Amino acid sequence: MLPKFFVFCAVALSAIYCSSCSSPIESGAGKYPPLPIGAIDSPQMGTVISKKTQPVVSVAGWTVSHSGISSLSVYVDGNHVLDTKITIARPDVQKAAPQYEHAGQSGWGVNLPVANLAAGPHEILVQATGRDGGVRDMATIIQVQP
Repeated sequence: MLPKFFVFCAVALSAIYCSSCSSPIESGAGKYPPLPIGAIDSPQMGTVISKKTQPVVSVAGWTVSHSGISSLSVYVDGNHVLDTKITIARPDVQKAAPQYEHAGQSGWGVNLPVANLAAGPHEILVQATGRDGGVRDMATIIQVQP
């Protein structure tokens, strides 16, 4: 079995490969909406966070969908922590993915407190849901030190 970060990387790459899809993807089970695409820019996989010197970790990234994004939810170790919204201009995403209407305004960011996290690895997952129901999970792992 592959470690979680390999699975998430493969999912992210397949989303970018399919980013030019403009209609539902056909399958034997029926039609499915194209998934949102996006990425967590920070923290990078394996970032070490010291609770003594860094009481919060800034989590930032971007996401777009042809239908628009209806919600962004943030989870730590599988537990829902908060919801956020797209509020940050991303001209780099607009340039890279001009086929998405709202690519230029696709960034988001949150500050997560780390005081209650035990020492060790923790998964941060951001779930983007498109207005058409497509869901994309984006994740990274941080290493918390006392």
